[in-house]
Amino acid sequence: MAAEVAKACEGVSTRWYQYRLSTLLLIVLIVALALGWWVDRSRLAAQIPAQPQGIKIFSVVNVDAMDLSNALRDLFSKDESDPVFVAVEPRAKQIIVRGPTGKLAEVEALVLRLDK
Repeated sequence: MAAEVAKACEGVSTRWYQYRLSTLLLIVLIVALALGWWVDRSRLAAQIPAQPQGIKIFSVVNVDAMDLSNALRDLFSKDESDPVFVAVEPRAKQIIVRGPTGKLAEVEALVLRLDK
């Protein structure tokens, strides 16, 4: 029985693959860089709140757009966790607001109340 197994294994090479040390170090470096990048991205993703963002454009008629945009900036600039960005187009009397959807609802209520 042992002779049959030895005959069957004669054509199979049992030699280990041979690599240089520099090849092994290169593979370890690539794996370490990929793992470090993944851990860094995971930490950043955990810090960023997963709130949906939106953009809303308001056309104002009875209020000066520049004054209203400055008031909105002053009101919402204090909250750094959910920033609201306000831009103004004074000639078209439009205010452009970008931020979390919950804050956009607050801004909309304020603009509608002030622009009566």
